[in-house]
Amino acid sequence: MGEINISRDEQDALRAVDTDVLDKLIEQGVYEERPGALHSLRLESCGLYVASQLRVFEPALAGHCKAKAEKKRAETEDSVRRAGSDLAHAVRQMKHRVETEEKEGQLFHVYD
Repeated sequence: MGEINISRDEQDALRAVDTDVLDKLIEQGVYEERPGALHSLRLESCGLYVASQLRVFEPALAGHCKAKAEKKRAETEDSVRRAGSDLAHAVRQMKHRVETEEKEGQLFHVYD
């Protein structure tokens, strides 16, 4: 999150994400143990921060899928749920930043 302004493409991608749908797809991915439908949201286009959180979520989900022992599954489930929560939080945080930039953009714009 070191950039001053979010690019127009990233802003459009973030606006297109419905956070309620995101929450449902994360939960569905945990339940089905695969991220399948989550890719339809194009989260990798939402900027580096969101994309990095997606890259944390996917291996956590894969690790949970591979776990066989009950204790290990419980550990990996906690890990994947935390990663999913972090991903959802990252999207919400960036959507809020887009809104803030839009409000401030009416007053001034920093060219970087």
